[in-house]
Amino acid sequence: MIDINFELPVSKLKEALKNVHPSDIAVLFEDNAEYREKLIEAIGIRRFGEAFIYLNDDLQVRYYLKLEENKKRELLKHFELDDLKTFIELFRVSYHEEILRLLGKERREKVVKLLSYDGDTAGSISSPSFMYFDINSTVKEVTSKVIKESDDNDEIDVIFFHDDVRFVGGLRLQDLIIARESMALYDIVDENYPYAYADDLVASAVRKIRNYDVSVLPVIDDKKVLVGIITADDALDIMKEDHIDAVEGLVALHDHSDASSPLKRSMQRLPWLLMSVVLNIVIATFLTTFSDTIDSNVVLVMFQPMILGMAGNIGTQSIAVTILGLHHEKIKPMRHIRKELFIAIINSLISGLVGVLIVFGFLYLMPNDYADIDKVAMVVGISLVLSMFVSALVGVLLPFILRKLGADEKAASGPIISTVNDFAALGIYFLVATILLINM
Repeated sequence: MIDINFELPVSKLKEALKNVHPSDIAVLFEDNAEYREKLIEAIGIRRFGEAFIYLNDDLQVRYYLKLEENKKRELLKHFELDDLKTFIELFRVSYHEEILRLLGKERREKVVKLLSYDGDTAGSISSPSFMYFDINSTVKEVTSKVIKESDDNDEIDVIFFHDDVRFVGGLRLQDLIIARESMALYDIVDENYPYAYADDLVASAVRKIRNYDVSVLPVIDDKKVLVGIITADDALDIMKEDHIDAVEGLVALHDHSDASSPLKRSMQRLPWLLMSVVLNIVIATFLTTFSDTIDSNVVLVMFQPMILGMAGNIGTQSIAVTILGLHHEKIKPMRHIRKELFIAIINSLISGLVGVLIVFGFLYLMPNDYADIDKVAMVVGISLVLSMFVSALVGVLLPFILRKLGADEKAASGPIISTVNDFAALGIYFLVATILLINM
């Protein structure tokens, strides 16, 4: 964390902040509410525009809405187009026009184009700031243009070329620098440079960046005209957000934000917790069916947590592995199901055997007058094997079923499935106990 003395005069504060990265400036802005205007005065509106995108979403919206119109216009002027598009999407659709009217004609048209793409497509995350030249130009002409236009383009590692508007390929900047002036661009441009179509899914574009190990991926339309680029940094941000979304989905924490108040975050979690309470009452009611078995074999209650815990653990493992695999599209369904069930069989058999030994040893060593120690141990062992296998089976199949039905597979990780596993595990446990201890 950067330590800045905001009591300094603006001139000295400006010097202290001269080499501070925009993301660190954003942190200073968030943590020092009373000095925000002084901070902006010290760094200038241009650098503040660069730092603004690093603020949390809620603060971006709240601060922007407080600004006067001329200050809003000045701030928006210093946003990159893709960042501007992302910022506009923080607001309700009816407010988009209020922001767009503050932009110049050319920037407004480009942002409207970006907003027109579906949110999960490559076009929606592409940036229209790129180097794009006619392949019939000379090496000298292109080099000169790159030098002139470099100030207006953050991404110049790869230069792209067209022939009569149609995308041809890409050329790394270092290859252009070492090229001889007499060389034809057709001889040095990579015509097999990977690209994505504007309507391709974002996940597909990110995979191409990863698989082809490129720093920039061009995005073209159906007429093979270059409309934007996706950088490796963009891909990394998307992968990070994707991972966070997947993890939050596994624990039923959607729309989580550090900026939210404790009360709001409590309200997001409370419904799931209350649902668990209600569903566990259903389980308690179900257990009354086995009241005779429990009354005559109270010792069974001692090992109930073991059954629930082991079944819950293996079910959670199967669900997590399956959901993450589906989320990243890395698994083949039948192969994954067979593999997970084979793992479940091995783990449940070993756990069942260990359970028999532990229960037998525990009851044998503990002072008691219970006569059916061997039967109780068998009940626990058999119940562990069956309940763990069933829980793993549910965990591996349910995400596939939900996706097939068009639902979010991450819903499988919620309290409902946990209750289903508990219901099945206890049902198996006391049913096996009834058969072995009461009916035999």
